[in-house]
Amino acid sequence: MISRAGEGTIANAGASRTRRSRWMSLAIISATHAEQHAVAAIQPLIFPYAMAALGFDYATLGALLGVANLVNGLLQGVHAWTSRYLRRRTIIGLGGIGMGLSLGCMALAQTFAQFGGAMIFGRIASSAQHPLANSLLSDWYEPERRGRAFSIHFSGGNVGSVITPIIAGYLITRFGWHMSLYALMLPGIAFGIIAACFVKDDRKSVRVAAARPSGERLDYLAPLRDSGIRLVILACSVAAGGRGLGVVMVYVPLYLSRGLHYSMMTTSVLFTIMMVGSVIGPMLAGHLSDRFGRKPLIVGSLMGASAATFALVLAGGAMPDVVCALILLGFTVYNESPLMQTFLADHARRENRDAAFAVFYVLTYAAGAAWAGILGLLVSRFGFEAAFLSMIASYMLASLVTLRIKTPAAVAAAAAAVTPA
Repeated sequence: MISRAGEGTIANAGASRTRRSRWMSLAIISATHAEQHAVAAIQPLIFPYAMAALGFDYATLGALLGVANLVNGLLQGVHAWTSRYLRRRTIIGLGGIGMGLSLGCMALAQTFAQFGGAMIFGRIASSAQHPLANSLLSDWYEPERRGRAFSIHFSGGNVGSVITPIIAGYLITRFGWHMSLYALMLPGIAFGIIAACFVKDDRKSVRVAAARPSGERLDYLAPLRDSGIRLVILACSVAAGGRGLGVVMVYVPLYLSRGLHYSMMTTSVLFTIMMVGSVIGPMLAGHLSDRFGRKPLIVGSLMGASAATFALVLAGGAMPDVVCALILLGFTVYNESPLMQTFLADHARRENRDAAFAVFYVLTYAAGAAWAGILGLLVSRFGFEAAFLSMIASYMLASLVTLRIKTPAAVAAAAAAVTPA
């Protein structure tokens, strides 16, 4: 017979193995997320070369980007259905492989149609990463550790955004744009295979379909019946007017280069400084949100982003002031997205979690696309300052919506248990 002490030792060993398995899986899906961001980061660098080689102009490129982004956003809603029939790790792994292959196909393209088709294929492949990775994280981690896990995954993606321009710039200069795409293709395929084989996924034992009558349709509207989920989606849709990759990565570099007339090298250095904050800030905010709650960290981050954006407008061309504003912006503006996604996971029931993330991404990506167009019109007609003031307004309004979101009782109790008295 095994003594109670022996049983305790065995239980502790099992718990330790589970923790290691979760952290290894988190590292793997963070790597596939970094690859996704790396693909997005290298494409603007190779577009001028591809345009010259394949003979298309900026208007054609803009149309291609619009179609690719729309396809990516809409397909994120499909994976609540696909995950009922394939394990989530398999879908994420196939997506990583697909992203890698899309780069190789872009390098092989001889016409614009081939190039554009390869790019859209890559966006289709990458559409599973956000909803299914967050679904996995929600299963692995209890509320008191969930914020940190979500933020690590988010920051892992931003690592790809930070390091890719530096590496790709060297590779393009040294070996050409075709070889650069081939080089980035390899880690995508490798990470995809590793994810499909080694990421922890217990969906087989908690399959949503098994709990429902055979043939019953997946209810995408079920999560929207929860007022907390509705408010999370509304807050993110409002905040999409100023936060994150879709706005900040476009308009801040344009402001630095065309508004302030900094050289391309200076703009690149300043933008990299800001992006370093996008890695560190969310990890710190996620850890603190597990101890003190999501809401204070979200509102504090949005207020910090408002102050940073206003400081950037006031700085003019004064380099020290611009640097300080960008550092604060980098440490604050990227926090809202992973924290809100964690808040969504806190509210969503396990059986509806995939559908909740699917609806969340479809609606917030659609809002982000609309905001991008609005900000573009503001810049064209009134200048960058008007766009930045609009971004500040979006942060403020999102904060007001966030204050109305109630923290689930179970999550509040978990946070209280780990918060020092």
